[in-house]
Amino acid sequence: MYISVRVKAQYESNLGLGHVDLAMSPPDLKFARRHFEQALQHRPRSVEAHLGLARVAIARDRLLEAERQVEIALEIDPHSAEALELSKKLNIQPE
Repeated sequence: MYISVRVKAQYESNLGLGHVDLAMSPPDLKFARRHFEQALQHRPRSVEAHLGLARVAIARDRLLEAERQVEIALEIDPHSAEALELSKKLNIQPE
């Protein structure tokens, strides 16, 4: 049980730090990406972490990378409102 609580705490911490990094003015994209990637190490099917990476990619004008992260998020949860909204903004066509 201790391990699962610790992993959950690490996941949530990295996810939160990624969001903080993105919200900074200017955003710290390097650390945001690192934190979202670390969150995915703890929970590979995290829609929120994939969407965080998509936002980092958009901020870096790496739209293909952003599209891929949104597609992964939609594969995990096809009904994610946040992923669907980002897919519309990126003009991703459903397969």
